[in-house]
Amino acid sequence: MSANVLQEEKEMRKLYPVVIACLLFAQGCASTPPTPRSETSREVSFVTAQPAPRSFTNWTFFWFMPEIDTDAELEYIVVRPDGKEYFRYKIGYKPAGYSIRSDFPPGLAETPPDIFFGKPVTVIFRVNKGTIKFTKDVKFAFETAATKIQGVRK
Repeated sequence: MSANVLQEEKEMRKLYPVVIACLLFAQGCASTPPTPRSETSREVSFVTAQPAPRSFTNWTFFWFMPEIDTDAELEYIVVRPDGKEYFRYKIGYKPAGYSIRSDFPPGLAETPPDIFFGKPVTVIFRVNKGTIKFTKDVKFAFETAATKIQGVRK
């Protein structure tokens, strides 16, 4: 093989994780559906089905808005492995099923994300009033440049 062909092959391999990430995003993140539950509550937790990989430094959280009261405020909390809060985000009303992408660049939270390496990630959704109801086909996933981590309802 010529040096040019080898160089082109190396360049293509570098793009492979990006292509996979784009394909997964185009497929609606291809997440594993949660355990079938339809009850409502004030708080719902999800946990990743696999531990966070080393590439979990710049990540994206994909999820769909649950049903909440129109005057309620939803928040999600990413929980550290020691059970303490890592990051909190509040969002006002959006229609159920609304697709949301939350990006976590390096430095967003006070603690570096390496605390998650080799451990599952838990996300808790809460409302300030009323209840939360995720649809049966809800999807939830974390994604890094090289790896997609599926999640399931706890």
